[in-house]
Amino acid sequence: MTEEFEKEYAIRAGGESVNAALKTAHGLGKVWTRRLQRVTFAVTMKALASNVKRFLRYQCVQMAGKEQKVEPVPA
Repeated sequence: MTEEFEKEYAIRAGGESVNAALKTAHGLGKVWTRRLQRVTFAVTMKALASNVKRFLRYQCVQMAGKEQKVEPVPA
């Protein structure tokens, strides 16, 4: 494998991990609604929830560097 391929694959692997997390942790594999507007809203809210959780986890880790009392938010 070349170094260029590894860089490209790392980007793809990061995107696939996001999709896997949405599918498993947020139930995106089975959306229990029909019609485009409702499905779009459900997917948007699930993506928003995933981003908020990642942000809070990041903030907790940053604060843990300053204060040892803060624990990261579980996945």
